[in-house]
Formats: sequence, C-alpha cells, structure tokens
Amino acid sequence: MPIIFYSTQDAAGSNIAKALVENHGFEERELEMGFFVWDAKGIKLVQVEDKTVDSGNLSHFFSSDLFVFASRHSSESGKPCLTVHAPGNWNANAEVGGNPKELALTSAKAIKCAFVFLSENRLEGFDPFLECSHHGPTALKHPCIFIEVGSTEKEWNNEAAVELVSEAVLHVCRNYEREAGKVSLGFGGGHYCPCFGKLEGEYAFSHVAPKYVLDGIEKELVAQAVEKTVEDVELAVIDGKGTTKEQRNKLVQVFEELGLKWEKR
Repeated sequence: MPIIFYSTQDAAGSNIAKALVENHGFEERELEMGFFVWDAKGIKLVQVEDKTVDSGNLSHFFSSDLFVFASRHSSESGKPCLTVHAPGNWNANAEVGGNPKELALTSAKAIKCAFVFLSENRLEGFDPFLECSHHGPTALKHPCIFIEVGSTEKEWNNEAAVELVSEAVLHVCRNYEREAGKVSLGFGGGHYCPCFGKLEGEYAFSHVAPKYVLDGIEKELVAQAVEKTVEDVELAVIDGKGTTKEQRNKLVQVFEELGLKWEKR
C-alpha cells in the first residue's frame, strides 16, 4: 500500500496533509519509529521533520510499493501550477538533495496517474505540468514521486489548490496500478516537458532528461533511468524540436548500444 509523506518544513505539504486529515478520513495513530503517522484504510500519511528532498533514509523505516511526497514547487516565475515528477539528478549538480548523477526509483504509472488527474480536474488559474526529473531524494529503495503545489507562498496556502492535490495524492494511491500506456523515458525539451505532457494519453513517462542536461548525458545514466523505473521501459522518446542534431545523434548512439527502442516526436 502506498505511503504519503510530507515535511513540517514545507508549507504546501503541511497544508495538503491537513486537508487529508480533515477531509479524507485520516486518523492519527501512535508514534511509529519516531514518526507521527495517520491512517486511512491502510494508506499511511507520515510526517517528517527533514526537508523531503533530504529524506533519503525513509526506506530504513518504511516499506511500500510507492512513496508519494506531497510538497511545494518553487520557481523564479512564480507561476501558479500543480506539478508531478520523479526525483533525480542528471548531472553532478546535486544542490537540492540527493546524490550527483543518481536517479530515484520511480513509477511511470504513478506519474501518469497524477498528471492525468490534475489535467482532467483543472483548477482555474493553475496549470498542470509534468516536470523533468530533478532534486532529491535519490537513494530510496522504494519507488517515489512528487506531487506539488507551486510556486509561491500564496499558492502553497491556497485552500482549493492544496485540496485538489490532496485528492490527486489519494487518487494515485488507490488507482495508479491500473494506468496504461507505453512506459517510456523522455529526452529533450524544457523543464516542464511540453512535448511529453501532450503525449501522456498514449505514453507513461518515468524519468525525463531536459535539453539543458543532454550535452553531458552518459550511457550509464540512461541505463540507470531504465533500471530505476519499476515498470519495464518500452522505449525512449526524443523531443525533436527540443534537442539539437548533435544531442539527437548522441542519444541514438546510446540507445542502440543499450538495445533500447526509440522514436522522435
């Protein structure tokens, strides 16, 4: 059964947890291994004191088929949005949690389940986005995803936004295994994956590498993206307009060396 985590250091996560407890039947239990835990028909809600991006030790305390992090999203633009993505660091820059050049174990079905729910239940003024893989934690031994409210304190405290994300979190916990679609890796485009978001009807993306990391992409990282997807990866998808010719040629060479099917969209 999936487990939901939120951090006391995260305003949006705390508000999402509050909505789950007040509106969705989560009942508080005794302390469990030092963590406050709520329960709703077997789905746990766990409070952590560390930042979620630094919570790579949670697999030492909990075991589950899916960890769902309810969290905030921050951006320089401050654009109101609701986001979903896998954690992971494609390069040596691991300033926001996790280990350099390490991708987290994740579930393409869970990501798709969350993104489709947010897309089909739109909140006025908030755009749903599938994001590329970024930030920590990366060392968990259980598949994990982030579902977030962005991008400023105003949105993190927006009752309608946090309620919708609380509903999305529960929907994923209860339904993600039923999702269908070609399990795929995405390569290219911007941070908010405009190409791959449009393809989520036919595909189910796990790890996505944006254009800004592709010049340094390595065969080992692509292989890791395959290994760190709990479902069997069927193919890699290249965003044709979101990559350079040199990047595409390098990617194709890597895919062929790994025996990974690919296509350009």
